Amino acid sequence: MFSYNFDQKFEDIFEDNKYPQMVRLCHNYNNPGWTYNYHIHKDATEIVYIADGKAEYTIDMTKYTLEKGQLLILEKGILHSIASDKKEPIDAWTCIINNYKLKAFTDDTRMLFSDMHQIISAGSNENFIKSVMEEISFLCLQKTPSANFICNLLATSLASVVFELLPKEKKSDRKLESSFVRDILIYIGEHYRETITIKQLSEIFHMSPGHISHSFAKEYGISPINYSIDLKMCEAKWLLINTTESLTSISEKIGYDNATHFTNMFIKRLNYSPLEYRKLFSSQNAISESYCNV
Repeated sequence: MFSYNFDQKFEDIFEDNKYPQMVRLCHNYNNPGWTYNYHIHKDATEIVYIADGKAEYTIDMTKYTLEKGQLLILEKGILHSIASDKKEPIDAWTCIINNYKLKAFTDDTRMLFSDMHQIISAGSNENFIKSVMEEISFLCLQKTPSANFICNLLATSLASVVFELLPKEKKSDRKLESSFVRDILIYIGEHYRETITIKQLSEIFHMSPGHISHSFAKEYGISPINYSIDLKMCEAKWLLINTTESLTSISEKIGYDNATHFTNMFIKRLNYSPLEYRKLFSSQNAISESYCNV
C-alpha cells in the first residue's frame, strides 16, 4: 500500500498561462545511418532523449556523440544536424515545444542559463521521460477532443523535470556567430517549398552565384539547391509515412508542379518510389520515423 498527502502550496516555475505547447514529437529508430540535415527552430526549444544506440549531433559546426540515457536541450536559433550510428542505430525521442515562459528568464521560450545547448544525463528520471514521450505519441494519434490539451500538460511535466536537471549557473551567453551562409541556410529553411534558384539567392543576398555556391558547400558540405531538395524530401517522407495523402497533394505541398517530377526526384534521392517507401516504412514492424504534429 502507498499513500502520500500532497501539499497544496507550491511554487510554479512558469509564468501564468505561459506553459509549454507541443509543436512536434519525433521518434527515430531502426534506421542505421539515418540523417537529418542542418536545420534551425526559430522559436522553439528541442528536447532530445536517447533511449538506445548512438548518434552524432553537429551543433553549430561542433560534433557531439550522444548515447543511451542522455538528454540534449537545444534553444531556439541553434543550427544542428543528426546522423545515426550505422552499427548502433539511434532510438531517439525528440519533443519540440514553444510559447512558454519560465520565471527564471526575462525572455520567452528559453530553458538554459548558459550557452545555447546542453547535454546531460537523464539519470533516475530516464523512465519517466521516456514514458511521457510515449504517452504523447499515443495521445496525438488518437485525435480525441482532449488529446492536444493533455499532450501540452505532459509537455509541461517533461519540461519541468528537464529544467530541474539543468545546471543553474548564470553565465554570459555565447553569442552566435553570424555569417551570410547561415542566413542563406535559414532563408532556404523558410522557403524550400517555393522554387529556389542560385540566381534568386544571388539577388536577395547581393552576392555572385559562384561565391554563394562555393561558400555554402564549404560550410555545410552541400550546395544550396541540393539542401533545398533535401528539405523537400524530408517533408515528403513524413507525409508518406504519417498520412494517406495522394502523391499529387504531397508534391504540391513541397513545391513541385506535378507528381511525376516529384516521383522522379524521390527515386533519384532514395532509390525507392514514393509508394514503395510508404509501403515499406508505414507498416508497424518496419517504421523507422514516426512524427506527430500536435
